[in-house]
Amino acid sequence: MRIDIDKGAVRGVEHAVTAALAQTAEWIVSDVRKAQTVPRDRGVLQGEAMHVVASALEGVEIVQSTPYARRLYHHPEYDFSKEANPNAGALWWEPYIDGGKRRDVERAFLRACRRNGLDVAP
Repeated sequence: MRIDIDKGAVRGVEHAVTAALAQTAEWIVSDVRKAQTVPRDRGVLQGEAMHVVASALEGVEIVQSTPYARRLYHHPEYDFSKEANPNAGALWWEPYIDGGKRRDVERAFLRACRRNGLDVAP
């Protein structure tokens, strides 16, 4: 028996999956911004400091690149201003980590897969 693997096709699928993951991460970032849960003073924490980094070799990450992001995230006891974001508080990623937004993220990923030419079941 001989099995030939089309390495070009495999790389194409890997590229499409990485693109779909990056698009799903962008959807998550957008959803967090719409939920208005990130503490906001000047908008940096939920603006340019919150971005997606995608690499075919490294995978996909959502990064918040401010020195104070970790401190604010892990301290729900802080008295967060609700002036700019009415739902502001700590732990704004938790619904995506603990599964509370699992179905929404799954739907976003499936849509992204289809946009990238991957035939996936619903």
